[in-house]
Amino acid sequence: MEKYLRDVRAFHLFAGQQAVTKEQMMAYKKFLIEKGYAASSINSMLASLNSLLDFLGRSDCKVKNIKTQRQTYCAEEKELTKAEYLRLLEAAKDRPSCI
Repeated sequence: MEKYLRDVRAFHLFAGQQAVTKEQMMAYKKFLIEKGYAASSINSMLASLNSLLDFLGRSDCKVKNIKTQRQTYCAEEKELTKAEYLRLLEAAKDRPSCI
């Protein structure tokens, strides 16, 4: 609920006293992209606003999410090295069982 309200308030600050239009929603989406927000964050904010627009009967002003591609594998720098993996195995062996 807090996030929903925060997203709506942020849009209100952007829009000011202007009436909500599809063009204004698209401009807000562009503004968020230019501010450097991650696509998933922008999509979350737009989902909040789109829900409110549905509730208000203004579905004509809704905007589409940014298309994202799901990553099947994690980035190489996030992968464990063999040495790190072996160190984790040793640490797990030394640890008492939780069962």
